[in-house]
Amino acid sequence: MDRAERAPLRPVMQVSLSGLDLLATAVVALDDDLVVRYANPAAESLLETGARSLIGHSFPDLFAERDDLSHTLAATRSTHWSYAALNVSYVRVGREPLPLACTVTEVDVPGLRLLAELRPIEQQLRLAREERMVSEQAANRELIRNLAHEIKNPLGGLRGSAQLLEHELDRPELREYTRVIIQEADRLQTLVDRLLIPHRMPRFAPLNIHEVLERVRHLILAEFVHDVAI
Repeated sequence: MDRAERAPLRPVMQVSLSGLDLLATAVVALDDDLVVRYANPAAESLLETGARSLIGHSFPDLFAERDDLSHTLAATRSTHWSYAALNVSYVRVGREPLPLACTVTEVDVPGLRLLAELRPIEQQLRLAREERMVSEQAANRELIRNLAHEIKNPLGGLRGSAQLLEHELDRPELREYTRVIIQEADRLQTLVDRLLIPHRMPRFAPLNIHEVLERVRHLILAEFVHDVAI
């Protein structure tokens, strides 16, 4: 829970514990020391714990990160209004914590002070995570598209300049370098085009490994002047 939020409920409720047994909503009753004194069958089912195991335990101690829940409980007792903790985690032994929303209301019942209604929010949290992931993926795709367009223009200029330079060179060994530039520019252009289109399965085809090795040799020769033997 990020903060306690006032819930649209009456300041003080008149309740009957026998009537709470029939509710489908999980309800836990607390005394003035925030100790559990009652849990209806719906709470037992939600928390997967019998009422006897809950009664007598401190209610805040049942949850992880108890500061926000404690603030909600204190706000309800001090203002006499209902407050809701939007996201608290019920601790389960040997299992992941159970995310819940908890609405706390002051009640007028001898021996009791507060009534806590618990609702599971696991599905809502999962939907929120999925929506966030979809949004992040869309932002990443947009970033990739913008980056790809920024790369395409310099590549075109680089390739065109290498072609013009190749026509001006008389020595065949120098033209090898311009061909390397053109080939690498084409390879990067193909990579950029793949980033701009939807993902497709790779297409496999026969390949002459000697052409690949020769291309690598030219790339190395562009950096190291001595001949390279493969």
